[in-house]
Amino acid sequence: MLGHRELCVPVTDWADFLRPALPTGGVEVPENGHGFLVAWLLGPKRVHASASGAVRRFVEVTTSDGEWWTEPRTPYDQAVIDDSIDGYLAEAGIPPRPKRLAWAFTFSIDVETEMWERVNSVLTTANDVMADTHLRLLNRSRDLWEPRP
Repeated sequence: MLGHRELCVPVTDWADFLRPALPTGGVEVPENGHGFLVAWLLGPKRVHASASGAVRRFVEVTTSDGEWWTEPRTPYDQAVIDDSIDGYLAEAGIPPRPKRLAWAFTFSIDVETEMWERVNSVLTTANDVMADTHLRLLNRSRDLWEPRP
């Protein structure tokens, strides 16, 4: 089992996360800035990426009269999402992540749910929504939110 300090080794490259397959029983990293900020902080021992686990993504379309449906994401939809995530990461000094990969935490949904509750409680203390502030807050408060091995 890994010690807590071993998990805090700084990551310098998203390539460190690449694996032939995703972990069995792992949970998908949310496809947003917070998801990948936390993934970067947790590092490649707790988050894996793989081309073999890539799935087709969908968007939810809602009309002004309240009708809604899902449809496959277009390349444009994905580019907008990727640009948003990578822009947020850039504000924190984190490089853009590789595209067209599936990303998963190596722990279970129960651990993931508790982790996000704690992450959100840390982030609500921020007076702004800048990624570099979020990075500093999460880095300083790892003991409050980081899942234990």
